[in-house]
Amino acid sequence: MINRLSKWGIIQSGFLDIQIGVPTQMITAPVNPSEFAARVQIDVNTSPEIREISSKAVPEIIAKLRSFALEIAEKGDTP
Repeated sequence: MINRLSKWGIIQSGFLDIQIGVPTQMITAPVNPSEFAARVQIDVNTSPEIREISSKAVPEIIAKLRSFALEIAEKGDTP
């Protein structure tokens, strides 16, 4: 059994002109987003019931977990 958990986030940012020398105040101004980014935190792991993994099985298991992580990053976490 493999546990799959992903948390997606998005950020929008933009540029704002600030005048230097103006008394410091809290500036609240709408910014038109011009930059966008997405981030995914992926946690793919084996079931907690597995107490010990043989050293021969480790490379295969890591490859499988990696393939699940890449799949989530490319397609989203779909069953």
